[in-house]
Amino acid sequence: MRDQRHAKTVAQRVAAVAVRDANGCLVMPRKPPSQSYPQMTVGSRLDGTRRLGVWVHRALWEEANGPLPKGKCLHPCVREQDVR
Repeated sequence: MRDQRHAKTVAQRVAAVAVRDANGCLVMPRKPPSQSYPQMTVGSRLDGTRRLGVWVHRALWEEANGPLPKGKCLHPCVREQDVR
């Protein structure tokens, strides 16, 4: 079992794999290529907060600001692989 003290934040996980392009956008590798925006799993199975397939830009916003208000829409960049 993984020790919660060593759990990485969403921002740390994104920083470990994203690359900043010439426009200043963080670009995530896409897996699989047919996916639109990059996705990740967030939360924990231990406390029942685990969510699969959360858009990375949404997970980053929620980590920094709390739950996304109803009706709020996030548009990170024009290109789908960007996460800023």
